[in-house]
Amino acid sequence: MTVRLDRRLVSLGLVLILATSVLFLAACQAAPTATPTKTPTPPAAASTPAPSAPTAAAPAGAASPIAVATPTAVGLTFDAQVTRGQQVFTQRCAGCHGPNGEGITAPALIGSKQALATYGKNAGGILNFAKTFMPANAPASLPEADYLAVVAFILKENSMYNGPQPLTSANAASVPVSR
Repeated sequence: MTVRLDRRLVSLGLVLILATSVLFLAACQAAPTATPTKTPTPPAAASTPAPSAPTAAAPAGAASPIAVATPTAVGLTFDAQVTRGQQVFTQRCAGCHGPNGEGITAPALIGSKQALATYGKNAGGILNFAKTFMPANAPASLPEADYLAVVAFILKENSMYNGPQPLTSANAASVPVSR
């Protein structure tokens, strides 16, 4: 009887350990943590393509295409894009780059310690880097609209771009990056 009871206790203990391990692994998968990872090295600034010429000329005396705040075809304004960028940044970037972009296990993206110019001379370089290598735990996994929104948020927070047009793949190369 004692041997049979001991076997049952051992079996029960093993089942509890297995169940606890499964729950722990599931919790780790559901909530990404700020584990140190090697951040890819940004491309050299010289490899960023030069700004391209506008595809359509504006009528004489008209404002440049980036000077008028109008909704895009899907109704997105610059302010809405920045708001979405802040949401995506909080969910997908803050674990490594910090809640305020100050950098934790990855470089600072916002504030006096940011070095966005290492990704290129314009927002197109930042966008290309982000679309290729970010997030570090799942590179190139976000929709392009989310990458554009995050870059617009970062640029606005660093006073590098204030719209009024949303950031697009087409106009990103015309937005210079400083520092």
